[in-house]
Amino acid sequence: MRLGDKHWWGAVVCCRCTGRMPVFCTPRDAGDHAKRIDEFIKDHIRCA
Repeated sequence: MRLGDKHWWGAVVCCRCTGRMPVFCTPRDAGDHAKRIDEFIKDHIRCA
């Protein structure tokens, strides 16, 4: 899947609310990308 000039490798999906966070194969800043994935998980842990 493409998002602008970026390619999704996959997505982290919240099964309850169907929210999703794209995971890119080569993010510009891997540390920042990992932090955003962690934040998504922390935000959606309440959905479970």
